[in-house]
Amino acid sequence: VTFERDPQLYYEDGYQELVNRGFKIDVQPIGEVSWVEIDNHDDLARGREIACRY
Repeated sequence: VTFERDPQLYYEDGYQELVNRGFKIDVQPIGEVSWVEIDNHDDLARGREIACRY
């Protein structure tokens, strides 16, 4: 629904739509994990460093 309304929205907007419809969203710890959210070229470089370990 959010994509049909506006394809430029982020996935978090989809989560908000679910909450608005009564869904419960929870979190779970996953332990120590190397990761990076990639928003720019510096993040991409860090992501490549992490990915090369696998």
